[in-house]
Amino acid sequence: MSKSNNQSLFPQELKEKVINLYKAGDLEELVALAEPLTEQFPKELMLHDVIGAANMGLGNIKKSIASFEKSLQINPNHAEAHNNFGWAKHISGASEEAIENYDAALKINANFAEAYNNRGIAFRSIGNFSAAIKDFQNASKIDPSYADALFNLGNLFKDNGELEAAISSYKKSIQVNANYAAAYQNIGNIFMVKGDFNQAIIHYKAALGIMPENPEFSFNFNNAIKKYSEILFNQAVVLHDEGKLGAAINEYESALSIRSNFAAAHFNLGIIFKAKNKLDAAIDSYENAIEIEPNLAKAHLNLGILRQEKGELDVALKHYEIARYIDSENPLTYVFTGAVLHMKNHLDEAIESYKAALKIKPEYAEVYFQMGQVHDDKADLDAAILCYKNALQFNPDYSHAYLNLGVALQMKGYNTEAIKNYKEALVINPNLFASYSNIGHALLSTGEVEAAKDSYKKALHIQPEYAEAYWNLSGTASSIGEATGWLEECLATDNHHQNAQLMLSALKFYEGDEASFHQLIASPLGSHPFSRSFSWVFSLPELPKLYFTAWQFYDFVTSKCVKSRPFYEFGVWRGVVFKHLINTFKKGYGFDTFEGLPEDWHNEKKGSYTSDGSIPIVDGGEFIVGNFEDTLPDFFSVPRPTASLINFDSDLYSSTICALMHSNSVIDAETVLIFDEFLMNPNWEDDEYKALEEFCSENSFSYEVLAVSFFTKQVAVRLIKND
Repeated sequence: MSKSNNQSLFPQELKEKVINLYKAGDLEELVALAEPLTEQFPKELMLHDVIGAANMGLGNIKKSIASFEKSLQINPNHAEAHNNFGWAKHISGASEEAIENYDAALKINANFAEAYNNRGIAFRSIGNFSAAIKDFQNASKIDPSYADALFNLGNLFKDNGELEAAISSYKKSIQVNANYAAAYQNIGNIFMVKGDFNQAIIHYKAALGIMPENPEFSFNFNNAIKKYSEILFNQAVVLHDEGKLGAAINEYESALSIRSNFAAAHFNLGIIFKAKNKLDAAIDSYENAIEIEPNLAKAHLNLGILRQEKGELDVALKHYEIARYIDSENPLTYVFTGAVLHMKNHLDEAIESYKAALKIKPEYAEVYFQMGQVHDDKADLDAAILCYKNALQFNPDYSHAYLNLGVALQMKGYNTEAIKNYKEALVINPNLFASYSNIGHALLSTGEVEAAKDSYKKALHIQPEYAEAYWNLSGTASSIGEATGWLEECLATDNHHQNAQLMLSALKFYEGDEASFHQLIASPLGSHPFSRSFSWVFSLPELPKLYFTAWQFYDFVTSKCVKSRPFYEFGVWRGVVFKHLINTFKKGYGFDTFEGLPEDWHNEKKGSYTSDGSIPIVDGGEFIVGNFEDTLPDFFSVPRPTASLINFDSDLYSSTICALMHSNSVIDAETVLIFDEFLMNPNWEDDEYKALEEFCSENSFSYEVLAVSFFTKQVAVRLIKND
């Protein structure tokens, strides 16, 4: 609005009131107030401008024109009045006359974007499309945020049949004004013409989202839906099958916008959301499907799977039960029930559920595989092995069954057979890096250190980010420097690898950097079993020798022994270590039940580490079979040769203290004691360590630590008799 020449005579209070009424849209009240004031203030431009704009809004075009004429009489150079006058003429049908006013406005103000836009509208109405295009383009050039000019340009392109250009212009208007409903609407109209009903629906829906009460928008949307509803679902299925999940979601949702009680569409949406890991959305979709169709067994099954993944195990079981009630011949209901029962540690019930699945589908390899995992957790390795073999019978290409079979065989001490199965897994899946890692473990356990290294490196060749392989490689090192390098690689891959952090700090301590370790001890990791083990070692009067593999460790320890004496081993299992030691000492005594642990040992079940009664055949070896408390009193009731070395691999506190007490008679100042599970385990202070401390206390011994192997949990000591 322009200032009048007698503005000072027009009260400011009245001016503000008039303007506020205009802003509030109270046009009739404004006109009633302002028109009488024109007699008192005939040259007040603001009054005439506001009255003209108000009357135009009320549809009183003649009165509006009269007001703008008065404005121009007062100030012929009033560009805004020329523009408004032109718009009033255009509305009244006098577009050519309106153009003259727009020309006048632009002559006064060449950067008057609104005048360009309005003149473009007038040119369009008289069929001068080229002039209209130029004006709309000029308007948007002067004011890039002028959404109406971009919209009008789109309309012109649409009129000319330039549909892509029209869409582009409409989209530009939307970029400027995201709530430009008419632009979405017109894009929808174009897509309807083009036969692209999907895009038409999308844009009509967007328009309705902005202006939900607009009847035209609603009509066009429903019209598009009617034409497209019959093919939406099928097209979604095709997209779904092609893996175009985002597009399929749009199609299913469009179908549901037409038919909200379409259970199949809800169900299929659930499948897609599950694939996209949008579990909550998938759950909602399956629940919607069930609400519509309560007996939709597959929806109950899939909903149970999702609840299971979220850890809601009891809810999952209820849905599996319902699915099983509806469709008792679907083995999957039993399979997933078994999986949940396994997770809840109801192992026997899980096995029964898997067996029920096998009654329906006897050749179900996956069920045998999962049942094998349950038997693994029951420490029933023989049953697990049988299950994995059954899985392979029905699916010879089941690489993970070979892998797990190898693990079970390795846990029973059958390293050669285990390696064979790991290699079979790799034939099927050369990228199964876990097989290479496990081969490394098996080779390392038999002393083939370089071959183990090579296998770990092969795992890394497949998966360079496999932090555990770097960790395993550090346990094959021949020096602190080499181990440090592998640990640093491990942490570069996974900087949260606690074991690597702790081990690296311990190695630095060995190299003289004590501060790093003490800093770690002061952190939350200070309570970690590794930290406690390291603290014990570092509290010793002298740092013992540090080795990385069991074989380095054994070679050092045997070098400190009297080789003319025999050795004793408590816990022989399959005799791998016994066979290694006999090469040095020629004579050895081995004690074992050969039936596994005599009792549960933390997470290890009674019977673990059984050799199935098989006793090793070793030249120079003598084996005493049975529980220590039964066999040791008789064995040591007669004089026995003083020991060069005693290897305690009995794990349990009870077994270790029993062996220590009874072997006291063959221990002297030169005897070396090796404890095989002394360090690093979560409960290490309660097992072999506790047994040694108790034995020394009761027999007035102290000890010196000769060597440790953090990676293999071993400690070598000599006893010192206290005076």
